[in-house]
Amino acid sequence: MIFLREGSGLTGRRCITLVKIFVVSLKSALERRNHIQQQFDTIGVPFRFFDAVDGRVDQHPVFEQYDEKKGLRRKGYSLTAGELGCFTSHYSLWQKCVELNEPIVVIEDDAELEPGFKEAVKEIEALSPFGYVRLFVNGRYRPYKIIDRFGKYDIVQYLRGPSAARAYFLTPGSAKKFLHSAREFCLPVDDHMDQFWVHDVPCRGLMPGIVKNETGFDSSIGEVNKKKKSNKFTREISSLVSAFSRKLYVFKNPPDRTRSILNLLWAWIGTTDPSRKFRAEIDLMYWGRRRSRLIRKWFQRRIFYKYNCDISHQSRIHPTVIFPHPSGVIIGSKAVVNEGCRVYQQVTIGSNFSRANEMATVGKNTCISAGAKLIGGVSIGENSVIGANAVVTKDVKPGGVIVGANLDLSGRSVAPEN
Repeated sequence: MIFLREGSGLTGRRCITLVKIFVVSLKSALERRNHIQQQFDTIGVPFRFFDAVDGRVDQHPVFEQYDEKKGLRRKGYSLTAGELGCFTSHYSLWQKCVELNEPIVVIEDDAELEPGFKEAVKEIEALSPFGYVRLFVNGRYRPYKIIDRFGKYDIVQYLRGPSAARAYFLTPGSAKKFLHSAREFCLPVDDHMDQFWVHDVPCRGLMPGIVKNETGFDSSIGEVNKKKKSNKFTREISSLVSAFSRKLYVFKNPPDRTRSILNLLWAWIGTTDPSRKFRAEIDLMYWGRRRSRLIRKWFQRRIFYKYNCDISHQSRIHPTVIFPHPSGVIIGSKAVVNEGCRVYQQVTIGSNFSRANEMATVGKNTCISAGAKLIGGVSIGENSVIGANAVVTKDVKPGGVIVGANLDLSGRSVAPEN
C-alpha cells in the first residue's frame, strides 16, 4: 500500500508502508507537532496528524456517552474536560479504524520513537492476529506472560492493565469491541482500554517497546486532585468487583501456551455445529504441530476421514477463517488464507506442480465459493469473490469477482499473460 503524509518533507516522494500511522494531536499544540514530525522525517516513515478533540473548548456527541455518576462511584472524581477530549479523540480513531477496515497505528504527539521503530513498523501488520498491541512499556510494572515473538521483541499479555495509551497497534475487530464497550463510559481512556474483562480485548504489548513512554512535555488533559476523592465505600466495592472479574477472565482465557489447549478442547467439545467443530479441529491440529506430533496427526486424520478434507498442518489459516460447509476441502502446505475469509465445500488450494511448489495467498475477507480451484502461487486480493467452480491460475486484484477460468464478470482476463 502506498501512503503519503501530506504537509511533510516527504511529500512528493513515494513512501511505502503497510499500515497507516495516525498521530493524535491538538491543532494548537504546535511545539508537540514539530517535535514528532521531526522524528518521523528523520527516519523517513510517513504518518498523518489526527486532530484531537479539546474538551475544554469543543463539544462532541461522544461527551453524552459519559456517565459521570457512575464515574464518581467507581473513581471518586469526575473526568476533566481534557480527559473527556482525550477519550473522544481515541474513540474517533477507533471509528476510523473500522471505517478503513484495516489495521492502524495510533501514537500520541508527545511520544519519543525508539531506534528500532522504523524496522519494526515495516512488518507491524504481522501483529494482526493479536488485535490490540501496545507499542511501549509503561514504567508501572504489571504481571505478564510472554505469548509469542515479533522479530527481536517479545509479545506479552498483561494480567493487569498497565495504564497509558501512548502508542498502540489496532485491528478493526478490536476497534469494534472498544466502540461497543464505550457506548457508555466512566473512566479515562487508558483505564477503559485496560478493562479486557469488559470488552474482551486482551491487553498485549511489545517488550521492549518501539516507542518510549517517557515524555518531556507536560500533560495537556489536566490534573485531578485525588486527595479529594469521594465515595470511598463504593470505590472499594468497585475495586473488588473489578479484581474478581479480571482474575476470572484470565482463568477462563489463560494467556500462557501450556493451558490454551483447554480452551481449544472446550471449543471442540462444547459445540454440535459442524462448521465450528471443524474449525476447532483445525486449531487443535495446529496446536499439535507446535507441541505434540501425536495430537497433530490424530486430528489431521480425523479431519480427513470424518469430513473428507485434506488440510495440511503446514498451511497458514487465520483463526477467523470459517468453513460453512466443511466437506471435500483441500488446502496445501504452502497455502495462506488470511483474516475473515469464507471457504465453502469442495474448494482446492494447491500447487501447479512447479519445483517451487508455490500455492495461493488469499487476502482478507475473501469468499471462495463451492468447487473453486486456486492453483499455483497466485495472489488473491482482499475482499474478492471467487465464484463457484472457478479456476484461478493468475493474480486477482482486490475486490475482484472471478468466474470461470480466470475471467471477471465482464469476461476479461484478470491479469495479462506473463
